[in-house]
Amino acid sequence: SVIAALALPIMGSSLLQFTYNLIDMIWVGKLGSNAVASIGSSSLYVNIGNAINALVVIGTGIKVAHAIGRKDNDEV
Repeated sequence: SVIAALALPIMGSSLLQFTYNLIDMIWVGKLGSNAVASIGSSSLYVNIGNAINALVVIGTGIKVAHAIGRKDNDEV
C-alpha cells in the first residue's frame, strides 16, 4: 500500500543508522572502556540535538503543507 511505500525508506534509513552506530561502537571498543564510556556520555547531547532538529523540520513541514493546502503561496 501507499503507507508501506512511504515507510520503507524511513525504515531503511533507521536500519542504516543503527548499523553505523553499532560498527562505530565496535571500533571504539577496541580503544578501551573509557572510550566507550565517552561515546555513551556524549551521545546524550547528540540525541538531544537530533531531537531538536527533528522538531524544527517536522514543524516546518507541517506549516508548509498547511499553507500549500490553503493555496497560500505567500506563506510558502
